[in-house]
Amino acid sequence: MMSRTGPYSFTKSIGAAIGLTITVGTIGYAIMQDRHERALLASGNCQAITESLFTPPPSAHTSCWGDADSRNCSTYYTQPDPYFRTLWRCPDPDKGGALVEFWRRSTERPAP
Repeated sequence: MMSRTGPYSFTKSIGAAIGLTITVGTIGYAIMQDRHERALLASGNCQAITESLFTPPPSAHTSCWGDADSRNCSTYYTQPDPYFRTLWRCPDPDKGGALVEFWRRSTERPAP
């Protein structure tokens, strides 16, 4: 039986810590960006530039059953509903009033 305190275990722990840090950092950045874009839209200084229909890519779902001798698999695809997206242009006070552009679902349009 191998010991769990060897160098391989340490390397594996470091890799897991790095992966977790990257994942948490990416999620945190996405939340921060979403809140910033919502705040810009709520300011009322944004202009809708264009609107386009976005069709998300299909998702594949596979399920397999049976043992090694008689294994069967089935794959089916689902297509999410398309939706409209709006390209917004807003002055960003955090960037000295420079114009920034970003896409949002058209259903997220701020109230007039």
